[in-house]
Amino acid sequence: MTNTIVEKRTLEETLQGNEENVVVRPEFRDMINGQCLTFTCNALGINTGNKCWLRENITPLKNGETSRKGDVVVYFKSEINADSLKGADHYGVCLGDGRVISKWGGWDVIEHPWDFSIFGDNVQYFRVDNNRLDSNLQKYGYSPEYRQRFKEMVFGKETN
Repeated sequence: MTNTIVEKRTLEETLQGNEENVVVRPEFRDMINGQCLTFTCNALGINTGNKCWLRENITPLKNGETSRKGDVVVYFKSEINADSLKGADHYGVCLGDGRVISKWGGWDVIEHPWDFSIFGDNVQYFRVDNNRLDSNLQKYGYSPEYRQRFKEMVFGKETN
């Protein structure tokens, strides 16, 4: 039996050489208990890290559609599966201007260019169906204020 040594890198080592493009967002440290899927759901106002909940409320962008603030970004190391999100390695939220905000495992929430990720090179953007999401949130007892609070935390006060 062979022991495999897994190299554990620090966040600083991983970001080395990219510091000018990446912003660590420590203000989320105590608010998000979980990893990238939980953070992405919370940023949309969904108080769960459930892939089924997320998939139910998003639609893949088609070729030629431009991403915008609030879109969900999913990274795959292998083939993109937009229907089920099977094989997804990382989730984030589009901030616009080619930037994404996401939770990197046990590390902090990171704001980074869309093409700077250690989680895979195949990227698919999804548009959130806000009407469907609002309806689903109300059906399960989430208040509009709850969703607005998370949206403002991620995107700023100008978000409706």
